[in-house]
Amino acid sequence: MMRMMMVAVVGMAAMVSIAAASAPATVPGDAPADAALRMDDDSDPPTAAVPFRASGLHTCSEAGTDFTFTCRVSGELFKTCAEAEATLSADDCCPRKKAGAASTEFNMEHCTPR
Repeated sequence: MMRMMMVAVVGMAAMVSIAAASAPATVPGDAPADAALRMDDDSDPPTAAVPFRASGLHTCSEAGTDFTFTCRVSGELFKTCAEAEATLSADDCCPRKKAGAASTEFNMEHCTPR
């Protein structure tokens, strides 16, 4: 009887050794492999940064005249719509259309994910 118990204990030890050998190696502090697949209910999956494209309209006038006109600026690969608006409003297209003209107003027309 004692011999059967020793064989059983040795057999169980062998099974534990086999199971431990087949488990993936982890470094202390590492999360289990399936932790990357589990998420809390209130968390969103990570998303890649999506670039935006945008356009806006400058209202232009020439100094000393009542003449006004508009010109459109656009761009893409902006990180945010706020970045797009700041960049496009600073891009005064008025002097490119008519020498001596300057932007008096800027209106963002659209900003959409690319």
